[in-house]
Amino acid sequence: MVEMRAGIPLYRHPVEDPGLWRRCLQSPDVSVLVVNVDSGPGSTPDAAYRDALLDREDGRVPGSRVHGYVPMDYGRRAIAEIVADVRRWQDLYGVESIFLDCAPSAVTGTGVLDHPAAASFERVVGAVRSAGASRVSANPGTLCHPALLDLCDAVCVRECDVETHLRLDPPGWLSDGDAGDVWHLIHGCRPDQVAAVVRRSRELGATLLGVSPGALPHPWGEVGWFGPTSRRAQHVR
Repeated sequence: MVEMRAGIPLYRHPVEDPGLWRRCLQSPDVSVLVVNVDSGPGSTPDAAYRDALLDREDGRVPGSRVHGYVPMDYGRRAIAEIVADVRRWQDLYGVESIFLDCAPSAVTGTGVLDHPAAASFERVVGAVRSAGASRVSANPGTLCHPALLDLCDAVCVRECDVETHLRLDPPGWLSDGDAGDVWHLIHGCRPDQVAAVVRRSRELGATLLGVSPGALPHPWGEVGWFGPTSRRAQHVR
């Protein structure tokens, strides 16, 4: 069984909690850390993000596990705009991996592959990699067609509250074969529920997990789980 690792969207300004940022950046169990300046990299550099990501003391650079947030608007956003965001992440912050949020699921209403959506998504991922992205993750936020899992390094197939996560069963194909790139994002999770959430995600074949005690509409400014070797789940408000 592959060890569960943390995949954390950290949508909290580094000035608000530099300690949380340091812990996320330094934890050996955090395999994906998504950062978001202004619904993407923004048009001008934010010095606080630069200082947090490009640590002047130890010479640290973001590395491939730090993923810059880029919205897809469920396939409606132009590829040129997406690629421009990719290059701004590289130029402004040294971020070389990309997180495509609001990605299409490429599933029709009858549950079969939406070929035009899948082809469009494949073109986007290809353009992002050609622009220099070392790793690409995506978030449809819901179950996507399995064909999309082969295109990315990680895909979030479940973003929901803790109650839904603990009771909802996925289709059988998610537990078949290699599920190393399956990612869950679970919010509204109390500290006493974290162990059950981790166990449930492991049962469902996920190997990346993000947990937050925060609630909608903006749950991802808090972190409830830093990975299997963290001594205990901690969060900030």
